[in-house]
Amino acid sequence: MSERQRALLWDRLGRDEEGVELHPLPKGHAFRAEQDALAHYSFPGWEQKRGLPQYSSFEHSDGRSRSSEEFKCATGKSITDWDSENVPGLVKGGGKGGKKGGAAKRPTRSRGVFVFCCPHRVIYGFHVMLRGESPRDPFAVLYTRLRREDLPEVVVYDNACALRNYCMRRAPAHFANVRFVVDRFHYAKAGAEVHKCGPSNSADSYDSLRWVNTSAVESVNSFLKGFRSLGWYSGLESFMVILPLLLDAYNAGLKRVDDAKLGVGIAASACVVDCNLCGAAPGIGRCGHGRWSI
Repeated sequence: MSERQRALLWDRLGRDEEGVELHPLPKGHAFRAEQDALAHYSFPGWEQKRGLPQYSSFEHSDGRSRSSEEFKCATGKSITDWDSENVPGLVKGGGKGGKKGGAAKRPTRSRGVFVFCCPHRVIYGFHVMLRGESPRDPFAVLYTRLRREDLPEVVVYDNACALRNYCMRRAPAHFANVRFVVDRFHYAKAGAEVHKCGPSNSADSYDSLRWVNTSAVESVNSFLKGFRSLGWYSGLESFMVILPLLLDAYNAGLKRVDDAKLGVGIAASACVVDCNLCGAAPGIGRCGHGRWSI
């Protein structure tokens, strides 16, 4: 077996280059330096387990793609360029509120944070983006932090069509069992943000996603917008202390969507059972053997 074939086999089995199961990298490891400074993923299983390789044949030295694979679907622009022109308030002079014909100015600080959450809005973690959003952000987290067997069956992302191509070009074995879909909110949009990719990228094409909240992260974004000014005027070290506390509080304050139904169900479950020792008659109270009827 050649070295290339052996490397592909280890990749398909979710092992490292030497065939060893992936384990969290120790603190101080060189591969962890960037994400230790810019990322916060505190849930068990989300520790960084390997570094992010550079694909020199089709990437620049800073990780940017040499082709248009990072572009937003059907726009011909990167996500950062499109957002700077169309999202109000994201950058000075950007969005519909900017002056007509005026050039949008980029902020001199970070480009925001990238957040991972589940359909129930539980936030798994975040990392700070320094060069603008692209498919490289979710790819870097999913590839370096999750083992192949721990990857989700479905990844929902507003630019999932580009993310799928991005992942399959770099680590097809790692993402072989993952399906990438665009959330309903963005897939249904028209105008400049229309998706021209096929129906396989639509969440409505899959029965298993029919009742799944594919736009859960939009609720998280609404929460984070309240702290935008705090992020703009905070240094990175302060920001990486404040934001994890805010997100932990957000997770702790989440309520189950069926809390109201559970409350009704518990109140209605005041059914009664007989004591299996003395056969006491059903009723809410205590029998001689100390058994409570419920």
